[in-house]
Amino acid sequence: MSHASDSSLSGSTEPILITNPHSDHARKEKQHSTIINKLRAMGANAVIDLPRITVIGNQSAGKSSLVEGISGINVPRDAGTCTRCPIECRLASSSEPWSGRVHIRREFDTRGKRLDVVGEEPFGPLLTDKQDIEGIIRRAQAALLNPGVEQSTFLHMPDDELKVLENELKFSRNTVCLDLTGPELADLAFVDLPGIVANADDDTVRLVEDLVISNIKGNCLILVTLPMSDDIENQKAARLAKQEDPSGIRTIGVLTKPDTLAHGATHSRELWLEVIKGRRFPLHHGYYCTRQPDDDERARGITTAQARAAEKDYFASIPPWSTLSEQHRLGKDNLVSALSRLFVQRADDA
Repeated sequence: MSHASDSSLSGSTEPILITNPHSDHARKEKQHSTIINKLRAMGANAVIDLPRITVIGNQSAGKSSLVEGISGINVPRDAGTCTRCPIECRLASSSEPWSGRVHIRREFDTRGKRLDVVGEEPFGPLLTDKQDIEGIIRRAQAALLNPGVEQSTFLHMPDDELKVLENELKFSRNTVCLDLTGPELADLAFVDLPGIVANADDDTVRLVEDLVISNIKGNCLILVTLPMSDDIENQKAARLAKQEDPSGIRTIGVLTKPDTLAHGATHSRELWLEVIKGRRFPLHHGYYCTRQPDDDERARGITTAQARAAEKDYFASIPPWSTLSEQHRLGKDNLVSALSRLFVQRADDA
């Protein structure tokens, strides 16, 4: 991300409105998402560069919290690396109560060679309780990391056994797919990738970087999570996004953990404000900032509605956010609305 002051690359300064679920735009979102999801499930992305949104970030960048905020579910969390394969979240708005289903899509063999035949297999039953999906995701990932074991073995494996399992593979290029529907969801699909690691052996670092790079090429919007606890220049995810998208026309920055900036960290705060205003490291679609639940709030079982209310209250009451002119750059809802709009544009152009 080149340091520049060209405001033409900083993204639109016009407010982005939340999509009306009954609008023509919303219907187009749903139509595009449905068609593209079906094509990807059949392995069509091997011959067609299907539009997609891919979420990347350094380890502990707040990426999991962002994914939870957008999808409304809990994803696996562990000390160290917990995501070890791509996780494709396919969200669909519905007037019906929440439901979720997990599939496994195998596109590559254990050496990373693309398979001739690609398909998706259901993994586990249809779920009607959000609390159940985290465990199914863990088990589906274990099935991909242990291709020599019958995948049904993992569906019934006790939690304590699953936690100490020694996997055949460190990472997999194959995908755990989540189909989620519910009244609070947007029509949106995105891929969450393993966090980029620094403190690991060279093979692991290279494996993760290769996985990230292969997933952010082509017709892809790159959603890069950038924790405000560390300067943007120190973040490898930003460098990889810059490497694959030198002009910054496919990259969207998401600033996370604004509440970790100490009250007296005036200089850091000013630098990040320059970023969100598009004056430092400008991107064509600009930057957004979200505030997701911290560890204590998650331990208390904060609900999705409570998390959104807390985020809105934070940005409305805490300076400098409360006085920022770019209010449309703050909060999860504004981010999701922008992603939906940009995804439709990319699909229309495909």
